[in-house]
Amino acid sequence: MTYSQRRKAAKKNARLSLKGNWGKSIAVWFILIAIILGIAALMAGTLYAASPADYDIAVSPSGIHTSTIDPVSLESALNRFTFILEHEGRLAFEAFEDVEFINTSPLGTGVIAGFCLFMIIVMYPLSFGIYRFYLTMTDGDKPSISELFSLFSSAKKFFGSFGVVLLVTLFSFLWGTLFTVVWGVIIGVTVAILVINAVSAEVVLTTVLVMYVLFLVTAVLFEIFLMKYYATPVTFVRGNGVYQSVKQSVSVMKKHRFEAFLFELSFIGWHILSTLTFGLVYIYVLPYYVASYTSFISALTDGEKEEDDFPTYESTPEIPNFTDFLPKE
Repeated sequence: MTYSQRRKAAKKNARLSLKGNWGKSIAVWFILIAIILGIAALMAGTLYAASPADYDIAVSPSGIHTSTIDPVSLESALNRFTFILEHEGRLAFEAFEDVEFINTSPLGTGVIAGFCLFMIIVMYPLSFGIYRFYLTMTDGDKPSISELFSLFSSAKKFFGSFGVVLLVTLFSFLWGTLFTVVWGVIIGVTVAILVINAVSAEVVLTTVLVMYVLFLVTAVLFEIFLMKYYATPVTFVRGNGVYQSVKQSVSVMKKHRFEAFLFELSFIGWHILSTLTFGLVYIYVLPYYVASYTSFISALTDGEKEEDDFPTYESTPEIPNFTDFLPKE
């Protein structure tokens, strides 16, 4: 099967799987977002309620100016928490990343660190739960919203989600470090040559442009190289261990990294459209994209299994000794 056929088949299977499951497919995303915003609001309320001094909410320029509330004027910590919910809740969707809470006390720092850790502990298993939900659906089974919380069912799955993320992050970081070092050497040697030869400004400009283009090309190639870990979420939620999930992903993607890169590019139009509509189209795009992704990876893993079913010269059974067929004395 060619890439074009596999991509079209994956997207077609995603659309067919979503029929009759659109409500659940959208609901899991709203539940995930609600959990994120709930944790963020709880952190904001705790910070404000615990602050013994004036609490400032600084928002980057977006038509909303910095406001300061005097805790003395509030009757209780509950009132402060309500204030945060009312004021920050409406900012969460439009400028959540731009909101900065100013609380430099040790207590405030501890609260922030604690909630960030809690966010990580909750989000990794939930993220893999999303993949589990859509994988169940694209495999032809009826998905349940409880799939979102499936990795909380056992310690092995729960801690495995952190292990997978940590391992892939570590490998990507090491490869990225190597990529950076290589380019650092190239740039250093190039600069040294230009300085030694005292070249003209035109040559320097041309060299910079060529180096920039080469950097972009190699950066894209490096991104394609890292696609070896692209299938890890699916291989993990199928029940593999941490290292085995990464290993199987590398094996599956060995001949399909560029194909996976093109698959991602095929959704760029949807991402642009979603941006232009302020994220509204993502209500359709997110379920469609993840369902297509799980279908695509399943097609690759199933294809690998089919290839493994055929005997190879390396797996040919040993020829028995002809003397074994002679009558025994």
